[in-house]
Amino acid sequence: MYPFSTELITNRDGESVVYNFAFGSNLLQEKMTSRGIAPLNACKAILHDWELTFNQLGFPPVEPSFANVVRNEGSSTHGILYELTVKDFVVLWRGEGSGQWYDTELVTARGYDGTTYQNTVVFTCKHSKLTKNGKSSPPSARYMKMLLDGAAEVGLSDEYQKKLNSMPISPHPSALAQYLFKGQIYFHNWASKAHESLPQFLANIVQWYDDKTGELIHIVAKRTIGSTLGSIVVPLLMLPGSIMCVSIKAALAIKSITRKLILQE
Repeated sequence: MYPFSTELITNRDGESVVYNFAFGSNLLQEKMTSRGIAPLNACKAILHDWELTFNQLGFPPVEPSFANVVRNEGSSTHGILYELTVKDFVVLWRGEGSGQWYDTELVTARGYDGTTYQNTVVFTCKHSKLTKNGKSSPPSARYMKMLLDGAAEVGLSDEYQKKLNSMPISPHPSALAQYLFKGQIYFHNWASKAHESLPQFLANIVQWYDDKTGELIHIVAKRTIGSTLGSIVVPLLMLPGSIMCVSIKAALAIKSITRKLILQE
């Protein structure tokens, strides 16, 4: 049993795979690798009649918004089409919020070489997770750099890269807010792979906590966006995740040192 609809799975030459179109930070190969995901294949592709927008509410003031795609006839969004094993797609699906943050749409993508890929999965932001009135809001410089670096890394068209580079960005947040956010993200990425290092029941608890914390931060951010209260409370809600981040890194360091000492004996 999979935690998502089997309609997302494609049979290719007798193998079960999932085609996923990435248009945001997942363009970066480093991000996919950090999740332990190794695509079977990857190619540059376009989603016609879909528009890139930044109307997914993030975690203000650090990350005001994230990338999303919406249907818009005549528009197009460039990205990477990944061919993934079902196992790797489960990891990706969990890393993208286990169905709490995104809907999965089945679309047709067209490769730069003209190849058509039907039954391609694209993650679209749930209505409840959109910015106020669903309007696009400038993302952080950090997040936009991830998209620009990813687009350059995989070689998306020069015209599309110029389009990304011309989009506005939001002001820089405080150093403390940025630090807490990085800790929260580290914990989130670790939680999505917790089943690899923890007993299943503990992994389920960790993933449940991660999902609920994300939902709480999102609710508070949406209600206090643009206010002084929001710029204080939202980073504070990330403090537990940051503490767990430090704890996890310390535990991994101790484990590594202990292993080396044992090998030296």
